[in-house]
Amino acid sequence: MTEPGRTASVTTASGPELAVDAAIAVIESAGVDPDDISLVLHAWSHYQGHDFWSPAHYVAHRVGALAATPIGINQMCNGAAAAIEIAQDRLAGPRRGSRDGLCLITTGDSFKSPGFDRQSSDYGCVYGDGGTAVLLGRGSPEMIGGLRIRATATDAAPELEVMNRGVDPFAPASRWYRSTVDVRDAKKRHLRTAEPGVYADRERRAIDTVVRSVLDEVGIDGVDSRIRAVFTPRLNADILESTYRPLLQHWFRAPVVEYGAVTGHLGAGDVIGNLADAIADRTIDDSSGLYVLLSAGAGFTWSAIVIERC
Repeated sequence: MTEPGRTASVTTASGPELAVDAAIAVIESAGVDPDDISLVLHAWSHYQGHDFWSPAHYVAHRVGALAATPIGINQMCNGAAAAIEIAQDRLAGPRRGSRDGLCLITTGDSFKSPGFDRQSSDYGCVYGDGGTAVLLGRGSPEMIGGLRIRATATDAAPELEVMNRGVDPFAPASRWYRSTVDVRDAKKRHLRTAEPGVYADRERRAIDTVVRSVLDEVGIDGVDSRIRAVFTPRLNADILESTYRPLLQHWFRAPVVEYGAVTGHLGAGDVIGNLADAIADRTIDDSSGLYVLLSAGAGFTWSAIVIERC
């Protein structure tokens, strides 16, 4: 069941179509020529509408970025953060050509039934449909719109991949064993044999690690007055209150902001969705300051990103 006071966004569109809509809006708002985009990174966590194709190439095609190299980022719900880190490394390095200076990052997920039950296929979140997009340019790198990336950090626990894989043999096709994705079953089977508290302890250590890393990279501590807000993934309140808020309130004096009550968890799109909503409601305004965004995804992987308003 959906938590009281929490809803999820629901659309009829596919994930890649939602990504294209978001990308076109960002490109038009920035006044960018799609021909100048050299790299398209598209991230997702759930089925993209066709069995054997590249949704990243679809996004590039539909937005007119025909000179770009499209790359798919399938790091589950940490996909946007992974794409931002990859783009940061690419754009901070040597140029690879005259057009190598603008990266489009998109995410798109749609959790339709009967293949996915947005309320009960998984623990810890209600899944909402959504597409997100952001443009990065060369330099720090800079996000189009006066923001720049100051630091990124990631910590992964590959030994926990079994939590989503479960015990089923490898299947020859999608949803071979059951018609609806059932992550809960895989997690329950794992937790029956795992040492109690292993996942929770590993998650806390990961969040602590990535926060410490980005603060060290920027050269500040969490009580620095330039930090204006800290954003959590769009998870259910019980996880946020038991894990994220205690840790983040230990590190930071800035308010901890969560947007998932309206949309639900946007699959790979939480980080960029949080950034867009924070700009829209003026949590990120025109004043200079630093903002910390947290991300997590099955695998498991956790990331932190520091954004600066220039």
